[in-house]
Amino acid sequence: MTSSAHLRPSDTGTGTGHKNSFNVTNSYNTTYVDEELKILQWLSPLEPRVRHQDVRTRRMEGVGEWFLQTEEFLNWRDGKDGDDAAVLFCSGAPGAGKTYLSLCNQAVGKNVAVACIYSDFQTQKEQTPENMLGALVKQIVRALGSIPSEIGEAFQNAKGQVGGRGPLIPELVKFLKTSLARLDRAYICIDAVDECLAKHLPKLLGSLYALSQQCHGIRLFITGRPHVQTDIKKYFPGDPRVRTLVPVGYHLADCPHSKFTKQPFSTTTYLA
Repeated sequence: MTSSAHLRPSDTGTGTGHKNSFNVTNSYNTTYVDEELKILQWLSPLEPRVRHQDVRTRRMEGVGEWFLQTEEFLNWRDGKDGDDAAVLFCSGAPGAGKTYLSLCNQAVGKNVAVACIYSDFQTQKEQTPENMLGALVKQIVRALGSIPSEIGEAFQNAKGQVGGRGPLIPELVKFLKTSLARLDRAYICIDAVDECLAKHLPKLLGSLYALSQQCHGIRLFITGRPHVQTDIKKYFPGDPRVRTLVPVGYHLADCPHSKFTKQPFSTTTYLA
């Protein structure tokens, strides 16, 4: 029986038939959208876009503009895939907010995605490696405009388990690889990585390192206090693609905002 057989004769013309047809379509679309929202929420409860708006409204005008014009940043942003500047760690920079916004502007109209995580010691419990990686997947998927089928299938499988379960790290890394493969380039920004719980860094940084090795179009931008360089070296072992920028004579405790806008950087490339 076709769908038209369910319509009354008077509904096959210009009357309420269109309304009924619209209602059926609208109901289908609503169900589909609801399912997508459930999948996105399953990927991660974190909403970096909300955090970004908060950071954006509180940021001082002009702070960090100089950084976006440095040779190091431009080489990282515009370098060719597979070159030796794919990972940029910046210590003492004013954060990833300006960087994120700048990259978003650059990505308009291109097959490019930008994803960002803002670490915050006040929400450390929620910022697990699974939730942070899931939030990256969520942002990349939104940029694509559709959810890859394998993510939807994984969601259904997880939902079918007793009590349900969240996505696992190997799954999230796989989701990222699948999604990133559809893009020409992706910028991933991790702000204030030092505010993550120390026990979470191995899985987070280890996963990012794996992605940087396997996805040639990815560019990683990581900020944090100077001591985090030790962790970067540990989880990106001997990687010559990593550039570390540190302000000359920088001391976090006594560095006023004026220094954030003009402070020169020194650049280092480390090897194990």
